[in-house]
Amino acid sequence: MNQAKAPKIRKINKKIRVFPVTLTLFILSSSFSIFPLDLPEPQSSINISGIVDQTKIPLNRILTLKVTLSWIGDPGIFTILNFNDPVLTNLEITGTSTSSRTEAVDQGIRVIREYEYLLKPEGLGMAYIESVSVKVHNNRDETDEILQTRRIPVEVVEPVPEKEKKGNWILLFIILILTPASAIIILIYLRQKKNQQMSLSQEIQEPTEIHYLNELRNTCDPDNLDLQKDFPTLSQLLRRFLTEKFKIRAMEATTNELVAELRSTEMHENQIQSINEILSRTDEIKFSGTKGNREEFIRFYTLIEGMLETFLRKPEKKTQQSDKNQGEEIQ
Repeated sequence: MNQAKAPKIRKINKKIRVFPVTLTLFILSSSFSIFPLDLPEPQSSINISGIVDQTKIPLNRILTLKVTLSWIGDPGIFTILNFNDPVLTNLEITGTSTSSRTEAVDQGIRVIREYEYLLKPEGLGMAYIESVSVKVHNNRDETDEILQTRRIPVEVVEPVPEKEKKGNWILLFIILILTPASAIIILIYLRQKKNQQMSLSQEIQEPTEIHYLNELRNTCDPDNLDLQKDFPTLSQLLRRFLTEKFKIRAMEATTNELVAELRSTEMHENQIQSINEILSRTDEIKFSGTKGNREEFIRFYTLIEGMLETFLRKPEKKTQQSDKNQGEEIQ
C-alpha cells in the first residue's frame, strides 16, 4: 500500500515545485505588458538621387537633370545647409528650379525636395554629370552629413533639324512679290519711326542707377521685411542691374561665372567681392529653404544701395573733369 502511494506523492511534489516558477513567469509577463519598455525611436535617414530625362541628347536640345532629396518622418528632421551646383563636363547650366512636396507611405509621411537643372550641351561626344554635393544637418541627433549623387554619363549627338514654322512660305512669297519701290518706302518709314522713338527715349530716359535705386527702395522695405521673398527679390534686382549696366548675361549665369565676367569690366574688386557674397548667400538661402536673418538682409540692402549711388556719381565726376579741362584750354 505504501509503495503504491509513493509515485503519486512524487508527482504531487513535482507539481508543487513547478507552481512557483509558473507563477513567477506569469507575474513578469504581466509587468511587461503593464509597463512597456521605452524602446529608442528608429533613426531617420535621408536619401539623394539624380536622374536625367535622356541619356542621348542632340547638340541643339536641352537636357533636364532632377536631383531628389527624400526622407520619411517630420519635415523638420533635416536642414539643408549647402546645396552645390552639379560638377559638369561638356555641359553648362541654363536654368534652375526647386519644389517640395509630401506623400503618404506605409511607414508614415515621405518628404520630397526636388532640384531641377536645365543643361545645354557644349560639343559633340560624351558629357558627364560628375556629382551633386549636398550638406544636411540632422536636427534630431545634431550631426552633419554630406550626400553625393552618382556620376551620370550622357552622349551628345548631332543636332536634329528644327521644325519649319508654319507660314514661312507665305512670308517668303510676300517678300518676293514686293516691288523695289515698296520695299524702299517701308524701310524709310521704319527708319524714321525708329529714329523718333530713340529720340523720345533719350529725352525721357532716366539713368539706369536711378531706376534701380527707386525700385530697390519701393520694393524692399527694411522696416517691414518678408525674408522668404525679399532675399530672392534682392538677388534678381542686382542681376538685372548688372545685365543692363554691363551688357552681360547676369540672369542665366551662375554666381561663379558672373563674378568671372565682372572682372573684365570697370567694376572695382571690392564691389565684385560684395556681389559674390550677396549672390552666394542668396543662392544658399534659395536652395536650402531657410529664411536668412534681418541683419544680413539690411547689410546686403545697404551694399547694393551704396553700389548704385557710386555708379550714379561716376558720370558726374567725369563731366566735371571734362569741363575743367575745357576751361584750362580756353585760358
